[in-house]
Amino acid sequence: MKYSGLTGPEEIRAGDHQVLKNYYLLKGKPKSKMKDKDDYADIVSSGQSFLLLYQTQCKMA
Repeated sequence: MKYSGLTGPEEIRAGDHQVLKNYYLLKGKPKSKMKDKDDYADIVSSGQSFLLLYQTQCKMA
């Protein structure tokens, strides 16, 4: 199943029901650097790092 989530495209993998999606590493900002009340962090890095299905040893499949 593929769908659009809060952080972008997401997929539920059929073999083990793992949700595959982007993750984000954030660095919080001091209040003096915030442009408004919602500007509280900078994205330092993003990506995905999931085991391949055969590596999970999941018995659901």
